[in-house]
Amino acid sequence: MDRASARRPAAVEPARDAVAVDVFDAAEMDYDPEHADAIAEFLDEADFDYAVGSVHDLDGVNVHTRSHFADKPEAERRELVDRYFEQLVALVESELFAIAAHPDLVERNPHLRGFATEDHYAAVAEAFRDSRTVPEINAGRLLDGYGEFHPAPAFLDRLVDAGVDVSVGTDSHEPDVIDPRVQEIETELDRRGLEPVPLDRIVADA
Repeated sequence: MDRASARRPAAVEPARDAVAVDVFDAAEMDYDPEHADAIAEFLDEADFDYAVGSVHDLDGVNVHTRSHFADKPEAERRELVDRYFEQLVALVESELFAIAAHPDLVERNPHLRGFATEDHYAAVAEAFRDSRTVPEINAGRLLDGYGEFHPAPAFLDRLVDAGVDVSVGTDSHEPDVIDPRVQEIETELDRRGLEPVPLDRIVADA
C-alpha cells in the first residue's frame, strides 16, 4: 500500500496532462467475503477516485485456469458456479465498489460455462437493484475466444428487466483493440436502448 500510494500520483498526474481523455486514479480488486474488512480498510486508505470489484478465484484458482476445472465432476463444477454467484452477490452487497466487472466471468471457461441459472441471475439482479454498485457490460472477449459480452445475453436481459443501471468497459490490454470493442458496445447499447451510467456520476458516488 505504501509503495502504491507513493507511485500513483507520479503516474496519474503526468498522464492527465499528456492525453486528451479523462484519466482516473482507480483500481480493480478481487473480492473475497472472508477478506471484506481488509479490503474495506485498504480502499479507505487508498482513496481512489473509484474502485472496480471482481470475482476471479474459485477453489483457490483463477477461473481462467481451464486445466484445474476440466476433470472435475459436473456436480462439483455446478457447485463452484453456485459459489461464484454467491461471491458476486456478496461483492455487490458489500457496497465497497462503484462497478462490478465482467459479472459472469465463469462463462469464459468452457468447463464452467452453461451452469448459470435463472435463480443466479435473479439473485444478482436483486442485489444490484438495491446497491450503488453497477454491473459492467464488458467486451473483453467479445471479438475473440468466448465471443460474447459479459453479462451473457440472458443475464443482461434479466438486469435490464429489473431496471438495473449499467456501466461499460472494453477490458482492453492493448490500444489497438479499443476502437473495435467500443463500436460493438455502442451497437449493443443502441440495440437495447440503454444509456450507461456516466463516469462522472460513478466518481461522485464513490
